[in-house]
Amino acid sequence: MRAAAERLWELVPGWTRARDKAASGLLRGLVDTLGVGLDAARDDALRLLDDMFVDTCDPRLVPLIADLVGVSIDPAIPIARQRHQAKYALHLRRRKGTVAQLETLGWQTTGFRTRVREAQSAQRTVRDPSPSARVSGAPPPAIGATAADISGRIPAGKLEILLDVAWPVRRAQAELTRVGPDVHAVDPARPVGLRRADGSPIFLRDDPGALVGRGLAIEIDLIGADLARLGPLTPRFMSLPGGAPVYVPDRTIAIDPERGRVAGPTAPMPGIRAYRRYRLHFWEPLGGEVVRGAPAPQGDGVFTFAGDGGLDPLTDPQGVRLRVGFEGERSTPVPTARERLLIVREQGYARRRERVIPFVLLPPGRALRDDAPAADQGLLLDEPGLSSLFSIEDRWGWDRFRDLRLVPELGREPPPDDTVEVDVERGRFRVGPAHEREPLRVRYHRPYDVAAVKRRGEDALRRSLPLGRSATLVFRDTAPGSTEVSST
Repeated sequence: MRAAAERLWELVPGWTRARDKAASGLLRGLVDTLGVGLDAARDDALRLLDDMFVDTCDPRLVPLIADLVGVSIDPAIPIARQRHQAKYALHLRRRKGTVAQLETLGWQTTGFRTRVREAQSAQRTVRDPSPSARVSGAPPPAIGATAADISGRIPAGKLEILLDVAWPVRRAQAELTRVGPDVHAVDPARPVGLRRADGSPIFLRDDPGALVGRGLAIEIDLIGADLARLGPLTPRFMSLPGGAPVYVPDRTIAIDPERGRVAGPTAPMPGIRAYRRYRLHFWEPLGGEVVRGAPAPQGDGVFTFAGDGGLDPLTDPQGVRLRVGFEGERSTPVPTARERLLIVREQGYARRRERVIPFVLLPPGRALRDDAPAADQGLLLDEPGLSSLFSIEDRWGWDRFRDLRLVPELGREPPPDDTVEVDVERGRFRVGPAHEREPLRVRYHRPYDVAAVKRRGEDALRRSLPLGRSATLVFRDTAPGSTEVSST
């Protein structure tokens, strides 16, 4: 659909347009200004139709629509699952206490893959209390290890709810490091659990045929030695501790998804193994999660990134807190192991004829040294690169301000209209008077609180259990010691 300014300009007589073009173009500017208001009015009218459906409505209306069907939406849940929760509220309420309802509720509140099992029973449901629904029938097809493998036999009358803990992920690739005779690892110092695109863990008992290959969760490039001549290798999930030699059958590639390790087929000549190399493409778990939403206004052009008005510090994608320092100042903060410095460079420290890139991101826990330029100590970031950490956008998702200024504390005077001041350590920013009432959107990172997600899911599942039934919840993950069992 064409812009209103273009349609208005076509209604102006041709000779008037020609005279305006030959002159200052003032009339065309006036028409363009009127068109902006007409486009906004048209968008608001068209938005009314979208707001009638929970799948397309404005995110701010989802809790209001959910309230109409008696559902209280947790704002901490991502908007996609909020919409799902409101849309299927009545459907799940009629099936409260069933396998389908509990598994769907577990995913809605946590984002974890959820499975429900109960002990087999020949008793009929007529003796159950009338308000309750019985969890019955054969268990759904298990993806990986069954719940009985975690906590043993399920007692009669008790449920077992198995949740695979999901983390935020991003696609990564790594050249594997040799840690054994023919075992290569993503990280020799620690196990790295491989994951699906939704962040759920991959276990040894999962089906490798559905998870390993081009375009799937795990991709392996075979490099060097005899690997190119062996032809296609069949993936197989095996335990690869890395110490003692492991036998891998011929034309097989062994993968340990719980440790992030790979081993090729056992070679007839041991010397061949030293020349084999592997490159792994996988979903890397992150310690931080991306948050998108509207900032909270605090008055006088000041906004907080957090929608609840909290002064939460900004972080990088791994959930490591950001702190701001200035090159050439003695008061640069010294970060802890869970902090990293974002250095603002000064023009005078740039080399001759060097294009000044204004920011440097140092590794976590590393302080700024005085014996070397900041540009040699970390990752250089220009303003588009800084948007990988946080951004302030308009309603269409474009960066709103041309200039971004990092400050240790917001000043008393508002910045120019094309500039935004950002206080990274307190999670807030300030805009000029022209943008105080403009609808803005923000994108930033915060630490992923997996313990809070587990508590939220456990409370929701406990409230939905059938009357007179109890359950054991198993939160399962690939990290050592991360599987938790709790009874309700």
